[in-house]
Amino acid sequence: MTYSASYMTFCKLYNYTDDNTLSASNKDLTVAKQQLTTNSETAVEWFINCCMQANTAKFQLALFSRNPNMSELRLAVQGVTLQNQELAKLLG
Repeated sequence: MTYSASYMTFCKLYNYTDDNTLSASNKDLTVAKQQLTTNSETAVEWFINCCMQANTAKFQLALFSRNPNMSELRLAVQGVTLQNQELAKLLG
């Protein structure tokens, strides 16, 4: 799959075979969350426009923070709510 990182306006895009990973970093959690939401929606739209399907049920969210109270973070993408996990499983 060829995916142009130019579609990602706020996040970094990492691709390995058919797995795509978005990352965002910001001191303000609200900003990072919005960046991930916006770019995830953009990625899903790109898949649809290229006659492919992104399985949002397999999307994962992992937040890394020094603040222990951030473990309850949630993010919604295409109607699917992602809950923060301690680690993300890739390739498999």
